[in-house]
Amino acid sequence: MDMDKHRFGGRWTETKLGALREYLQSYTTALKTQSFRLHYIDAFAGSGAYVPGDGRERQGSTQIALQFPFDEFHFIELNERRCQSLRHAAEAMSARRIEVIQGDANGHLSALCERLKWKSDRAVLFLDPYGMNVEWSTLQAVAGTGAIDVWYLFPLNGVTRQLAIKESKLDEDKQRSLDRSFGTPDWRQAFYGPSPTPDLFGGEELERHADVVAIENWITDRLRTLFPLVEGPEILKLGSRGRADAGPRIFALYFLASTRSNKGQDLARRIAKGVLGKIRREAALAAPISPTISSTAGSLWEGGGDD
Repeated sequence: MDMDKHRFGGRWTETKLGALREYLQSYTTALKTQSFRLHYIDAFAGSGAYVPGDGRERQGSTQIALQFPFDEFHFIELNERRCQSLRHAAEAMSARRIEVIQGDANGHLSALCERLKWKSDRAVLFLDPYGMNVEWSTLQAVAGTGAIDVWYLFPLNGVTRQLAIKESKLDEDKQRSLDRSFGTPDWRQAFYGPSPTPDLFGGEELERHADVVAIENWITDRLRTLFPLVEGPEILKLGSRGRADAGPRIFALYFLASTRSNKGQDLARRIAKGVLGKIRREAALAAPISPTISSTAGSLWEGGGDD
């Protein structure tokens, strides 16, 4: 097995990639008669494929995107070997305009937002980070274009795990990471409050009172301060007791549109609602999952690429 094809993910892998495929189909169809130059951006592109528990290689986000008539593709990936896989794919499709960028997604994505001409360009961005690697300043740059639609797989479980129950357990590195992800220090007041049980010395210990649902709601409200249109999230779970729709909430899949145009928002909302509605219907009929998913759960908490 080619280890550059990414480790096994879970049912959420199929869900997020299915959502991307559905949206790209509708998006490119809806805009095919427009004069815009269409871009696809993958900020944590991976190698282009992934290998789930059954050992069969499947198409990742970049391979899916290349099936659609975008004018340009921009694949950003930090890992050199995965970048090499992307470059080989680009060479094999020399008729397509494919840019492979190695490096930090935040810096290169912000640079793309400055470089492209948003009066005539439009883009879909797939944001599937490795853990908490998306900075709020990057989201600000994306929202500021007024021309990018985003599918964002937010690492809900990863963030919740960073938020220690006792505030005193939050070291400086964790606090800085959370500040970068949220774009504000206000999460401290939103998530923490006095402990109901004072310590033995009469001091006041702050504890996290926000559960995962409260954290999710707060994040959604934060995103609404940036993007004119926020749909979702659809919550993707780890799976438990043989069901894909059970177990811990691990990811929150958002659709974000940066356009200020009412017409553009209406179109984006209609397509996104259709995609998210399909996810909900399929979740309601969720088939039993392989026990392999639950047994390997310890390595599956972080997103990224096509995992």
